[in-house]
Amino acid sequence: MKEPVVVIDKIINAVGAAMLFFMIGLSAFNIACNWLTGKRFGQVEELVLCCFVWLVYIGMGSLYRTKEHISVSFLVQMMPEKMQKAISVVDDIVMFVGSCVIAYYAWELTVRSVEKYTATLKLQYCYIDIAVVLGFLYIIIDLACKFAKCIRRNMHKTGGAL
Repeated sequence: MKEPVVVIDKIINAVGAAMLFFMIGLSAFNIACNWLTGKRFGQVEELVLCCFVWLVYIGMGSLYRTKEHISVSFLVQMMPEKMQKAISVVDDIVMFVGSCVIAYYAWELTVRSVEKYTATLKLQYCYIDIAVVLGFLYIIIDLACKFAKCIRRNMHKTGGAL
């Protein structure tokens, strides 16, 4: 049986690919309208922007989990293996704390943006802002599972003692 995060990653990747093609199609439509009629549609630009926010923040958690995000790791790779593991643990702890802080403030922003509407489509901003919360929440859940797995492994090695 596959781990739930692997299934979630596949869903995120499929939805992300569909959103990307949707955004490209909408942008191409808007460009063609601009060339042919000299007129662009603000609704299309707003919809593309909403999709872009969702694509970036939801995909962020999946990319972090699979280590496909942008990172500068050449210095870490030059260090001894024990040092690499220590840096990885510190990195995960800092990422966990940072993600918790960002998710909290993103939630605050989402709650406050219930009364704010986009200019042309009149969508509530909370539907856009919630993508930030979900993206960081995915990182938090992934790191919590990683920590729990590590603790279980260490408890098994030491016979139940931390």
